[in-house]
Amino acid sequence: MSVIAMMWKLICQSLVSEHMVQLSGNLAPSIGNLTNLQIVLFKKINTTEPIPVEMGRLWKLQTLDVSDNIFNGEISSSLGHLKNLQYMRLNNYSLTGEIQGSLANLTRLT
Repeated sequence: MSVIAMMWKLICQSLVSEHMVQLSGNLAPSIGNLTNLQIVLFKKINTTEPIPVEMGRLWKLQTLDVSDNIFNGEISSSLGHLKNLQYMRLNNYSLTGEIQGSLANLTRLT
C-alpha cells in the first residue's frame, strides 16, 4: 500500500471515529450493491435481524466489524466469499447454529 493510500485510510478511519452516529433498524439487503466498500463498521446498531446474505457480494471488503449487536441467526456462508477480508469482529452477537465451513476461505484474516 502506498503512503498516500495509507494516509487516506487513516484519515477516513479518523473521520468515522469522530463522527459516529447511533443507528437502529435493519441492514438492507441492498448493502450488497456497494461493491467498492472496503470497511464496514456497524457496531451497536440495535437490530435483531441476521447479517444480510448480500454482504457476501462485497468482494473488496477488508474490515467487517458488526460487534456489540443483537443480531440473531447464523453467520451466513456468503461471508466466505469475502476473499480480501483481513479483519472480522463478531463478538457479542446472538449466534445460532454452526460456524460455516466457507469461513475457512478467509485466508487473509489476521
